[in-house]
Amino acid sequence: MNTVSPDLLSGIVYASNARAVWEDLRERFDKVNRMRIYQLHREIATISQGADSISTYFTKLKELWGEFDAIVPPPSFVKDYVEVLNQQRLLQFLGGLNDSYSQARRQILMKSTEPSLNQAYAMVIEDETQKGSSGRDSTGLNSLMEDNDITSLWSAKGPQMQKPRKNFNIQCEFCRIKGHIKENCYQLIGYPTDFKGRRKPVANSHILVTMHN
Repeated sequence: MNTVSPDLLSGIVYASNARAVWEDLRERFDKVNRMRIYQLHREIATISQGADSISTYFTKLKELWGEFDAIVPPPSFVKDYVEVLNQQRLLQFLGGLNDSYSQARRQILMKSTEPSLNQAYAMVIEDETQKGSSGRDSTGLNSLMEDNDITSLWSAKGPQMQKPRKNFNIQCEFCRIKGHIKENCYQLIGYPTDFKGRRKPVANSHILVTMHN
C-alpha cells in the first residue's frame, strides 16, 4: 500500500494477498508498456537523419534503442541473438543516413570485417569532417564556371572580373566596327568613365541614330 498511488488504494485494499495485488495491477497497466513498445518500434523503424547532424541522429537512435531495451531486455546470454541485433542496428543506422553519405555507407558495408556500431559512427563522422573541409570546392563559383552563359559569370563577380572577349563575327550597324552590336556601341550610348582606348567623336550621334532608326 506504500508503493502505489493513493488513488489506487481503494482498488487493492481488500485484496487477499500481495500477489493478487500485483497481478491485478499488471493486467490493468501492462497495456501501457505494450503501447510504448509499439511507439518505440515505429519510431525506430522510421527514423532517418533528415536535417540533423550525424551526432544528433545517432544520439536519437541510441536513446530509442536504450528505452526499448529497458522495456524489452534482449536475452544477453544468447550470443547469436546479440550479434544479429547489433547487425540489425548497424544496418538501420546506415540506412537512415542521407544520400550524401552513400560513399561512406558503401565503404562500411564492403569491409571484410563488420565494424561495430560505434566504429561505423566514427567512420561516418570522419567522412562528414572531410566534406566540411572541402566545402569551398562546391561553392556557387565553381557551378558558375561550369555554366557557359557569360552573362551569368559576369554578374556573379561584378565589374572586377575580366570582361568577355569580343566576338569579331558580328559587326556594329552604326560604326561598322567589328566586335560589338549597335546596342552596345560606345559612340551611341557614351563611353564608360574607365574607358582607356581611343575615343571616337560622338557628335551628331543623336541625328545619326534617328536616321538609322
